[in-house]
Amino acid sequence: MRATTTLSTVTTLSQAPTRKLPPGTDIWFLAIAETIVWAGMLYGFSALLSHWEEDLGWSKTELTMIFSAALAISGLASPLAGKLVDAGHGRIVLAGSALAGAILLTSLAWVHSFIVFAAIWLVLGVMMAGCLYEPCFAYLMHTRGEAARRAITLVTLVAGFAGTLSFPLHTFIAETSGWRTSVVTFGALMAFIAVPLFWIGARQDCGEGGPIITAGKARTRDEALYAALAKPVFWLLAGAFALMYLNHGTVITHLLPLLDERGVQLQQAVLAISLIGPMQVAGRVVLLLVERWVTIHAVSIVSFAALAGASVFLWFGGGYLPAILAMSALQGAAVGLSSITRPVVTKDLLGSASFGAISGAIALPVMCAMAIAPTSGAWLWAAGGYGWVAQFNCFAALAALICYLAAWIIGTRGCRR
Repeated sequence: MRATTTLSTVTTLSQAPTRKLPPGTDIWFLAIAETIVWAGMLYGFSALLSHWEEDLGWSKTELTMIFSAALAISGLASPLAGKLVDAGHGRIVLAGSALAGAILLTSLAWVHSFIVFAAIWLVLGVMMAGCLYEPCFAYLMHTRGEAARRAITLVTLVAGFAGTLSFPLHTFIAETSGWRTSVVTFGALMAFIAVPLFWIGARQDCGEGGPIITAGKARTRDEALYAALAKPVFWLLAGAFALMYLNHGTVITHLLPLLDERGVQLQQAVLAISLIGPMQVAGRVVLLLVERWVTIHAVSIVSFAALAGASVFLWFGGGYLPAILAMSALQGAAVGLSSITRPVVTKDLLGSASFGAISGAIALPVMCAMAIAPTSGAWLWAAGGYGWVAQFNCFAALAALICYLAAWIIGTRGCRR
């Protein structure tokens, strides 16, 4: 009798109407949560790299190899996270991954073994696949459809300040109280702020329009994914964005030593690399202002063209400061716009069916490209100096633009038939 009463109570509560949030509040919650998880995990590694190297005695090469492996694992896990979002589990994926990531990040404070440190970061790679941009955008597409574009823009606009939060705060805490206190602090921020915000902000996947999952619908989603994988448009899009982030990862990792090799003063080099982050935000703000007058494909073409322009400035600009600053501005704007255009053009060219799984599949080569960028840049530098790195980046950017144009032409022709 008690069991029956309890079951009835739980059923009644689950069927009770949930209190609506004010319009737009859920997007702000998701945006703030994304800012915190990006600052804690992805940017946190770079912010604390020198502290780990100094305190734990492991080389920079060993540490960066761990992070590259974590990014690769994140890419491998992205399609699964996307499938779960497609199935109506976006709330659990986002909040659960952020909570597990917070626990793992906090546990680093008690680590002294290289193997344990590496293992934690490899599992953190899986958690990043579940709570960074890709699953969040998949959730927005899943619940908002055509209205998702503006929501995605707002999320990326706010989360663009993740580096601004991460580097100063990590550095301040690490310098005053040690890096172990810093990871505990960010673990607490993720657990007690990001997780609740994800849980509340993604409540549309809990009783407010989330799909009823059946075996037939699951098969339909799988068929949609396999159909997308069979299209040249999928591979052209994946190649375009992978080449973009291979280019960007190389720039972020090697810009300072590249400019040093060209005789650029350290203060000027730091100014150049510091400009990239704010220009990502600036690009997104411009898109907000002009979005009603331009198509998303026009914006995407501009972003790839800007990346190519940045690479040309890097190749031919030498140590000339205006050329270096122009490169940084174009690089930042290109990547900032791409974080918005990628999910929208993916949905436009490949359809909304099984969008989470498809976007996750596209994220796989993108994350792998980011993972190999530091190493590939180092190999090119060893073979021919940073001149080779600049040339490679230029060719990668041009190839990315060509791939995207081909995807757009083939995709739009297919839609007209």
